[in-house]
Amino acid sequence: MIGRLREADYLGQAILSLVYWIINVILFVSYYAANLELTDTLSGWIPPAKAFAGILNFNMAIIIVPVTRTFLQYLNHQATNDSSCLSWLKYLPLRKNIVFHKVIALVVLFAAIGHVICHLGNWAVASSATTTKFGEARIAIIWATGVGITLAMFFIYTAAVDVVRRANFKIFWINHHLFIVFLGFTIPHKPDWFFWFLIPATMYCFEKVQRYRRGSRPVILKEVRYIEPVLELRFEPTGLKFEDGQYVFLCCPRLGRMEWHPFTISSPEGDLFDADGDRKFMSLHIKIIKGGWTENLKDYLERMNPTKRYPFILKRRVGTEVLIGKTYGIDGMQLLQVDGPHAAPCQHYHKYKTTILVGAGIGITPGACILKSLLRYKWRKGSNPNQLYFSWVNRWNQTPEYQWFILLLMQLFNKVAHDRDAKVIKAEQNVQCHLFLTRFDPKKPASSKDQNWRLKQACIDAASEVDTSAKGGFTLKKLWNTVKNIPSPDGDVKSMRAAMSSDKFSRAKAPNRVGDVWLWYGRPDWDPLFELVVKNRPEKNKRYDIGCCFCGMTIIGKQLKKACQKYSDNSSEVYFHLHKENF
Repeated sequence: MIGRLREADYLGQAILSLVYWIINVILFVSYYAANLELTDTLSGWIPPAKAFAGILNFNMAIIIVPVTRTFLQYLNHQATNDSSCLSWLKYLPLRKNIVFHKVIALVVLFAAIGHVICHLGNWAVASSATTTKFGEARIAIIWATGVGITLAMFFIYTAAVDVVRRANFKIFWINHHLFIVFLGFTIPHKPDWFFWFLIPATMYCFEKVQRYRRGSRPVILKEVRYIEPVLELRFEPTGLKFEDGQYVFLCCPRLGRMEWHPFTISSPEGDLFDADGDRKFMSLHIKIIKGGWTENLKDYLERMNPTKRYPFILKRRVGTEVLIGKTYGIDGMQLLQVDGPHAAPCQHYHKYKTTILVGAGIGITPGACILKSLLRYKWRKGSNPNQLYFSWVNRWNQTPEYQWFILLLMQLFNKVAHDRDAKVIKAEQNVQCHLFLTRFDPKKPASSKDQNWRLKQACIDAASEVDTSAKGGFTLKKLWNTVKNIPSPDGDVKSMRAAMSSDKFSRAKAPNRVGDVWLWYGRPDWDPLFELVVKNRPEKNKRYDIGCCFCGMTIIGKQLKKACQKYSDNSSEVYFHLHKENF
């Protein structure tokens, strides 16, 4: 049992959960026992009320810890550093910090409800005795602060549900900061809680100082690109280094100094510096959502681009010299602030010789970053993984929103084809791409008259600069036309198992294949892909670990979790390790 949990990467999670619940049980029992004597002077409601208070002490003290980015960044760094004495942290579920935060919040809610009910029960049967013991002034403070705490909890919890958070992040953010009222009112409500309060207060203040320090670093915005509906920002953040797959929080002071939004870094590490070590840029791909913060950001930046032609270069004047990049807007405010980088599950892709990389919708951003890093830079240096199986799941009718990504695939796979001809990458370094496009009707392909499906001029111009003459190369037009009209029945996901189990699969010229990019319509069937990965692993007589990195919708994450468990086999010593990020 323990071995199975360890191989599934659940041993650390199980131990942490066990320790957490044992602490809560011990606190409940000890506080209950310590207050049994009050039963005689007050009522039998007091011991459980105090027991729930004990649980609240502990959970309210640690609730901020899982969402303290600076602390988590340090833990992740130590966990990935094999020479660190804290490398054992890699066995803890650090990437599930938000889940742990939610669990603590639910325990706080449950304990708070129990605490209130028990005190109301005590007041109903022993109000006079309670007033005599504590005094009218103290009782008034307890009731007033208790009402304040309850109201703060109401606004915090009702705004924290996914429906509200996704519909209006600003409401979620503002209401969530009522935790200051929640924790602050607890001190007069229960003065001895002050010592517990020092933990979250210290963590919060330290985090704010560090976030201000990181966010105050100069950010030079160099270039803005736009292929509807995705805005690409290229900027030079002073003193920032990152790993592929990590993310940052972005703030535009003009739109609100307190409003920070997370975006995955879409450029690889190699784009940050050129061959001479001079700083180049890092980029973010931001999907513009009408009426939201992203559209306001685009509109604000377009004030510096009156022609609305893209890409546009920002410039600044230093004395008599004109330099590329701009830090401050015409209003004198900093254009952008960046807090990060922060650890993310996909950054672990290079730990394995074989990796399955999956993205869904806009969750393709970390995948795009890793593809660029591996195919442009790291394979030339012999970096892992040698085998990369890349998959993207998206609605077919939304594909026009991702023309930038289709263009990127064309650019990268043509580069790999040239690198193979030039023999600058090894023969065993292989990449395979599978695009699963749902809701495609083979009887109703995209019409040539449909404006949405026409390639943007920016994509056409960029594609014209790519040399497609290498063996295995292909044009953007060929790939795009195949995406528009996936051949049937070859492209039906139901045909995937037969195609991939064929001995001729690696060299097949299937109608739904363009270079090393396969097009499928329908919901993904992970079984054929996982079977192929197991079959093609290079080392078959010893333990072989395979990484599976995912960013996207929860339902696909659950499917991949089941597939990883299903194809991890003790007898053949094949183990899949899932690193997932859901949104």
